[in-house]
Amino acid sequence: MKSTNIYKRFRFPSEIIQYAVWLYYRFNLSHRDIEDLLGTRGTSASMDEIYIREENRGMGIGRQAMDFLKNTCQELGVATIQLEVKNDNPETAALYEKVGFEKLDRAFMLVTL
Repeated sequence: MKSTNIYKRFRFPSEIIQYAVWLYYRFNLSHRDIEDLLGTRGTSASMDEIYIREENRGMGIGRQAMDFLKNTCQELGVATIQLEVKNDNPETAALYEKVGFEKLDRAFMLVTL
């Protein structure tokens, strides 16, 4: 069965629009609420838990992974990507900065229950 993309001329990719439609019906949100969620703030992605084995470091794999992530997110209409890196990992922080991430003046906070 051939599937057609009914959203092909819209600003956001069909996956994002389908998610917005699901939100609209699932949580009884107004059209304006959905516009605010998608348009005003933009879509944001979060990268979590990526590791390169020590014996594979220095081969450009991390940079390739970051390029792939950024390109894929850009194709999907994602406006920002956020991530965290431990303070005791300056090599990884330097890689993230080289590919365009910037340090924010924020503290990461956690409570264990």
